[in-house]
Amino acid sequence: MNVGAGGRRGSLMRKLNIPRIGIDFKQFKKLGKLSKPGRVLVFEETGTGLHGAVASCTTSSAFALGATALSSAPDRAVAVGEVLAQLKSQSRKRLPRTAVLLTPCAAGALLSLPVNPKKPRPAAQMAEMVRWELEELVVQQNELWTLGALLMGRGHLSHEQRRELESRAQAEGRRLNAALYGEVVAREHLEECLLLQEQLTAGDEELATGWFGQAAGEEEEDSFSWLVAGVGSGLCDGWARAFKKHGVFLARIYPRTGACLPLIPPEADWLLVDAGPEQWSLFLGRGRRIEAMRLKPCAHGRAVAAEVVEAVGDLLPALCNRLYLSAPGDQWPELAAALDRAYGRRGLRVTPPLGDSPQPLDGDRLAALSGVARHHLGLGGKGMPMAPIVAQPPAPPLWKRRDLWPWMGIGLIVLSLGVLDTYFRIQGTRYQDELDRLDVEYATKMQLKKQAEEMAAEARKAQAALAAKEQELREAERQRDILDNVIRHRQELIPGLLQVLGESIGELVLLDSLEESADRKGFYLAGWALTDTDGQQFANTLNEQLQPWKFRVRDVKLIRAKGRLGLDGYQLSIWLTQASAPADNKPGVTSPPPAEKGTAKPAQSKSVQAARKSNARGSR
Repeated sequence: MNVGAGGRRGSLMRKLNIPRIGIDFKQFKKLGKLSKPGRVLVFEETGTGLHGAVASCTTSSAFALGATALSSAPDRAVAVGEVLAQLKSQSRKRLPRTAVLLTPCAAGALLSLPVNPKKPRPAAQMAEMVRWELEELVVQQNELWTLGALLMGRGHLSHEQRRELESRAQAEGRRLNAALYGEVVAREHLEECLLLQEQLTAGDEELATGWFGQAAGEEEEDSFSWLVAGVGSGLCDGWARAFKKHGVFLARIYPRTGACLPLIPPEADWLLVDAGPEQWSLFLGRGRRIEAMRLKPCAHGRAVAAEVVEAVGDLLPALCNRLYLSAPGDQWPELAAALDRAYGRRGLRVTPPLGDSPQPLDGDRLAALSGVARHHLGLGGKGMPMAPIVAQPPAPPLWKRRDLWPWMGIGLIVLSLGVLDTYFRIQGTRYQDELDRLDVEYATKMQLKKQAEEMAAEARKAQAALAAKEQELREAERQRDILDNVIRHRQELIPGLLQVLGESIGELVLLDSLEESADRKGFYLAGWALTDTDGQQFANTLNEQLQPWKFRVRDVKLIRAKGRLGLDGYQLSIWLTQASAPADNKPGVTSPPPAEKGTAKPAQSKSVQAARKSNARGSR
């Protein structure tokens, strides 16, 4: 009795007392949750500096945002290094290796696209649609980086000084250039800001884009609401390289506008006023859906309370439940008081977006950093959606990470040693069993081999006989086809053609010869007619009579000449071809057409000579 490989392996494992290992691969799905980042570096570029903080959220602790660090270095890589150095000094823990960036250079918008969020198009098509809509908006976003904005942002110019200089220049019709600000700002500060302005306003031909499709509304059938964002690909690559230089992976880029949206809980109707440097915006929402979005530039770098109140009145619905305000600490009291005076009697109380934090966040910067961090960590399920921009492809898999190669090597060595030990044990036992039964199987296999050779020889003989019979059968079928299709057909064709000639010929037409072509596909008919009309009438009648035989008349020629009786008339030559043959394909003949008078005539069959005699008797 032969034992299969699976049975031998099972018996050997039982002999060696090797326990079976049961692995539930469904448990590995739970490990996917552990791979999600619980901590992330959050950076904000203001155009005049770089702020950074560490955001964390674990299973044992709620969301927390650490202390912020600041760098004013104009070079991106240097600024990232300075912020990371400050964050390392503030915490004993190792810093995360993943970061997200918040920048006002990225433009955000609310678009209406003919794409259902449940059935989005491929990424390349979506990127092209969003890029087409955002190109002009990104250009307008770069216009925010005026020289006055950079001087004020870096602390070289106060808001009052900027407002006075720019108001006076506008009244006098002067341009806002370096000469205007040179009255109160040192030359080295002007050059520094001019260099920074050139870096921020460098135009990119391509855009890196992101999008998020909102839930379809009741009235949306052909056009759907999408949150989109875009930033210049050159700026995106520059920041990615700056972070990579310090061993940090830049995962996403968010627009500064609406960065605190994830801190707003979904309610019936709400309105957000987000005031930032050089720009402020309004967001009108219902539940988790953003219904409208407005962007406004700031006059002289700060939002004007009267303009904000007027814009809120134009957009505020009648049944609004919440009015949120996110603004810098020095502007929040003024804007909140103006909004409270205008809409407080309607029962609206101006509040900052808090999220899960029981205490108000200090300024708009912490609110923006917290909102972006919560969205990236997947904690924005209770807040508003956002459209992040993927800064670069995701991090490589574990087997491509060089920092894990030493540990992977040690693990492979240990695993290899265990596998080799088990393999050698199993192989030793299996070889011994094989040797015990080889002798028994050898004789059996030799006997089976002999029987197989005898059966193979008989099979070869049977195959040879079968091949001979098949050849005989094919030859018989070929001969039968020849008999059916050629001989029998010709036995009927020749008498039929002669009968048709006899029925078609007139009293003034004589036939001289009927010759078959070499390829047996046509006939050449030679004769004489007294007039050309008689010859044409004979050809037409013959063509009608040949249709049942699937032949036709072609190339009728009438040449003036004397006939056998010495009378003037026309020499007649006609080709009879099969009806299925092409019109320009002449069949070959065994002999040339009848020669002129005095030359030798071709040999003729007995049936043709008899037809000629009968025609001659009819003419007499």
